[in-house]
Amino acid sequence: MKISTILSALTVLGTVNPVCAVNAKNIVFNIEGCPDSAPVCIFQLGQKASLEVSFKTISTFTSTHLTMSGQYGPARVPIPLIPAEACDTWGLQCPSEAGVQQTLKIEVPIPRKGWLRGRFEFQMKLYDGKRALLLCKSFPVEI
Repeated sequence: MKISTILSALTVLGTVNPVCAVNAKNIVFNIEGCPDSAPVCIFQLGQKASLEVSFKTISTFTSTHLTMSGQYGPARVPIPLIPAEACDTWGLQCPSEAGVQQTLKIEVPIPRKGWLRGRFEFQMKLYDGKRALLLCKSFPVEI
């Protein structure tokens, strides 16, 4: 899903939240199985949601911390990613110098039980080892 499509989809939800790039540039955000034209990404119970974010680093980092959460109404619920360290596990190569192209690959299981159904706003944040935000993205999903 391209950023312009995500922005359109977020506008439909009444929220515009583009990719925030604090310490990254040239960001390409893709969600497997979610075409560019989709206003909302459909995640199926019992499947995995696969996300890929390619970016170029602006600053150096030696470790990272990845968070995901879902907002359902006023409540924001953390989605556990084990481990939360994105280096090696989620595809990032660490340590990383400034200007290096990186690709973050995330797979989030959507269990058949224990998840609410409906429309959510998912949010992904990637921090460096000092908890400085590298990049973040919110996107609409329906389960």
